[in-house]
Amino acid sequence: MTATKTLTVTIGDQNENAPQTGEKDVFVHSPKGRFPAAIGKVFAPDPDEWDNKTYSLQPSASRYFSLNQSSGALSIRQHVSAGSYWLSVLVSDGLWPDVTSGVRVHVRELEEKAVRSSASVRLSGV
Repeated sequence: MTATKTLTVTIGDQNENAPQTGEKDVFVHSPKGRFPAAIGKVFAPDPDEWDNKTYSLQPSASRYFSLNQSSGALSIRQHVSAGSYWLSVLVSDGLWPDVTSGVRVHVRELEEKAVRSSASVRLSGV
């Protein structure tokens, strides 16, 4: 009598490292208050990159910005006034103590003249 069994072994690494506090500057240039949707990702260095991190944006920033809670992707809403905005983001990996990372978003309004006078340049063979 013989029998066959299938055994699946998943090899993974433990979550040995806590995420660290990070800071980042993002510069956004806008013609007439129109912005691209995604402007960057929250920076929270962690050697265990495969961890399932969650990101939480401070409530006061949600008027102008939105945050994907599972990826940390930051987006800007339309018609945000020119200026600098400091965002505090709570980062958690579910095991280690939460950390707060910061993102300073610099919003600059492009003048109509700058948009009309712009040109494209393409380099090849460089």
